[in-house]
Amino acid sequence: MGAEFCTVLVEGIFYRDGADRLMVDQSGTSVAVADELRPLDGQEILLALHYFPLTFDPTLWGGGSCQYQSAGRCPAGHHQEPGKMLSVTLRGVLRYEDEGWGVTAADGTRTFVPFEHAIGHRSRLVAISAFNPLLADATPRSPADIERLRAEATRLRDFLTQFQQHARKV
Repeated sequence: MGAEFCTVLVEGIFYRDGADRLMVDQSGTSVAVADELRPLDGQEILLALHYFPLTFDPTLWGGGSCQYQSAGRCPAGHHQEPGKMLSVTLRGVLRYEDEGWGVTAADGTRTFVPFEHAIGHRSRLVAISAFNPLLADATPRSPADIERLRAEATRLRDFLTQFQQHARKV
């Protein structure tokens, strides 16, 4: 069978904890970004990171995603450009290195995921392992292969359902 399909969907307020780990507060539940991305390390992926305010309001910093407005200064620059929105899409091989998470495109260009702009902002991170039909072997050879295909299909269906539910809130 081919490589396992993997998805990541986290949204909430991004922050660094006391150990300097990148975290996301998802309605009171903290999630470590590294724990979410680790299964995709070394895989070809499609990744998107963007601000995701609960309700878009163009009069608020980052459309309402910035948590620094009351402080009067934002590390991402909203105090100078209040309407600035983060929207990054990357495709390539995801790798963690000392400098952080980065994606190397087919042309060899490495781009680091700009998580520093998401800190203190309500944001969404989506990462999906790329499907390469040349590498996939979809021919089940045993009952265990059929069960793995069924489990992958269920995970994909559940992910798309969750994504649809989040998209309806926008």
